[in-house]
Amino acid sequence: MELLIIVGIRLAFSVFWGFVTYRLIVKKGYYENWFWWGFFFGIIAFIVALTRRNVGVLYTDP
Repeated sequence: MELLIIVGIRLAFSVFWGFVTYRLIVKKGYYENWFWWGFFFGIIAFIVALTRRNVGVLYTDP
């Protein structure tokens, strides 16, 4: 019974990080499926997603 609870909690955290990572990547303008990166690697994938540049932002000299 304890093992089932532990597996359930781990699964819930994995789904949470997968969804949060996926939403961040979509918000930055990418259309890649990062859910699985977040699911398997959690906070590490989220930090990597934070470091990605926004798509569609052009920097020009005035």
